[in-house]
Amino acid sequence: MKQVKLWLRYPLFGIFIFLVVGILLANFIHIPVLFSLSLFIVGFIICGSSLFRWFKVYRKRPLFGIGVVLVFFNLGILLTNLYSEKWIGNHYLHSTNEQTYYLARLEKPPLEKKNSFRFEVRLVLKQDTTASNPIRGKLLLYLEKDSSVQHLRVGDEILFKAYLNKLSPPKNPNEFDYRNYLNLQRIYAQVYLKTENWRVFQKGEGFFIMKMAFSIRQHFLEVVDSWALSKQNKAVTKALLLGYRFEIDGTLLQAYSAAGATHVLAVSGLHVGIVYLMATYLLSFLRFSKHSRALQTIIIVLFLWLYAMITGLSPSVVRAVTMFSFVALGKGFKRNTSIYNTLLASAIFLLLIKPTYLFEVGFQLSYAAVFFIVWLQSGFQSLWTPRFWIGEKIWMISTVSLAAQIGTFPLALYYFHQFPSLFLISNLLVIPIISVLMYLGLTYLVLSALGLSIPWLLKLYAALLDFMNVSVRFIESFSGVLIEQIHISRLELVLLYTLILLFFSWLLFGKRWRLVGGLLFALWILTLQWTENYTLNTTSEAWLYSVKNHMAISIIDRDHFHLIADEELLKDEEALQFHVYHHMWSKNTKNLLKIPVDTLMQNGSLALENGMLQFQRKALWFYSDSIPAPNVDYWLIQSKKDLPPKGDTYLPKAIMLCKETNRYQSEKWKNWAGEHQLKYYNVLDTGAIQLTSF
Repeated sequence: MKQVKLWLRYPLFGIFIFLVVGILLANFIHIPVLFSLSLFIVGFIICGSSLFRWFKVYRKRPLFGIGVVLVFFNLGILLTNLYSEKWIGNHYLHSTNEQTYYLARLEKPPLEKKNSFRFEVRLVLKQDTTASNPIRGKLLLYLEKDSSVQHLRVGDEILFKAYLNKLSPPKNPNEFDYRNYLNLQRIYAQVYLKTENWRVFQKGEGFFIMKMAFSIRQHFLEVVDSWALSKQNKAVTKALLLGYRFEIDGTLLQAYSAAGATHVLAVSGLHVGIVYLMATYLLSFLRFSKHSRALQTIIIVLFLWLYAMITGLSPSVVRAVTMFSFVALGKGFKRNTSIYNTLLASAIFLLLIKPTYLFEVGFQLSYAAVFFIVWLQSGFQSLWTPRFWIGEKIWMISTVSLAAQIGTFPLALYYFHQFPSLFLISNLLVIPIISVLMYLGLTYLVLSALGLSIPWLLKLYAALLDFMNVSVRFIESFSGVLIEQIHISRLELVLLYTLILLFFSWLLFGKRWRLVGGLLFALWILTLQWTENYTLNTTSEAWLYSVKNHMAISIIDRDHFHLIADEELLKDEEALQFHVYHHMWSKNTKNLLKIPVDTLMQNGSLALENGMLQFQRKALWFYSDSIPAPNVDYWLIQSKKDLPPKGDTYLPKAIMLCKETNRYQSEKWKNWAGEHQLKYYNVLDTGAIQLTSF
């Protein structure tokens, strides 16, 4: 039998690829909207004209294929530009940024931070010199902690006076691009307000469905708070059942991460899949006819979206529910539909609604995991047939976990720079427990909401939850359970996925060219890694980082990373990971040495004493009010210091400001550097500087 070609077996695959390419290009290259719209119309006309008698001859009409390419490629471009909202004439990006009054509507519940509450808001009105005018756009609003903030709800409108602070790009090498992350959510500015600078203008307006979803989730969160559980178990329950993970203890979260089980603490595909199986089982009595199966499918889909409402319609849940809704519809109405086409249809549907889903880590991980489970799990399971039921279940969970891990570990390396080595063991424990916990927890949640209480059911739930937490902490206790500080480039990510696809295609379908191709890609990856390591191990660098209210310098000498900073920053692991560690990991350095700035030390060519740092034949002086030091390359201004006295002064090559100073102070130093023809840098404005580059 002649094998059917890939694009004929999975016709949505080509559509998905063209749509994705259009979205990618629209985000990285400026393409005129009118040009894309013109090509889209041309493609639409070609497809329309090619449809005459297409049932018989469409395979012989390449013109139809060209039309499809033009339609979906340009549709990706148009939808991306449309979703960004930058095209809207009265968007705040197009208005003058001035301190004035704005009216904004709260779109999401508050997220509590260390010193403030964070809201996503949408602007409604702007007060100009003579009148109030409509204005559009989303931004982040940080409100000073106050009792009045806790009473704000989704849909409330607040009036405030402020400048809109445009988001800044990353200031340090390899730092997470928070601006781009927010831009993908259509957020381009942020504002911090003290209590006296805002007030509630109107209560209760807003998008009804979102407001209702957040209200429902808030009600169920309060129901969980009423349960007789420990604080830790309440926090895990809120994450497990409702997708609210902001109360989980940091050490427990780290334990789940090290064990490779973080996915159980964020409602996503695993949880929605369990809910889908639960609904399918409960409605299994509706399988006796074609019409009853259709009714069963509709009820299952409604049940899934009801669960999404309970969890507040978070993006991860919406993605997972959409995916399983397509699976349910495919099974309910067309039993011979390929699961690959179903997955492609759900992905295309999501991208049509929100093109930036493509860049979200959750979207990528979800579809990678499901695709590889569908593709590889049955093949793995066929390798061994256990004799007993318990062995069969253990082997099934192992093959599912292995297939999912193969599909997601390149993305985990790229985004999170770590790999949990004991993921198989942790998932063997966690997945069966999580399934039972979901059934028990959701049942007790519904009963509690109805005012019913079954103490023994809650005790059983709590015992299983304690066992899961203890098991995860036990797995974390093993040395080397989490392999960290792994860095791969975007090119290496693509090469790694190509290698995986070729290798497992060879195992499943044979063909020597797949094996040879896989070996060549493996050689390419190894060559890149060897070249990168050789380059890094034969070079030395020094960097001054941009960290607000802190000073941080790195001296990188082959595989040693010396970090010189103030003690407060050295103790703040979260700040170091955000601003510095990603750069360190990119250098493949193995040895980190933290050095407080006031330490006296001598280590080879590195010396720190009396306010002077000497490294790699360079000298940096931590500027003070004393007489300027001679033979210094850089003056580092850490605080609001006065200019040096007039007269004979030993001048450096460059002046560098690295801490918050007022505008007047920085302008004084900038002008003084200009008068003496010195280079001037304020790293809080310009970003990190490589000290050894000049």
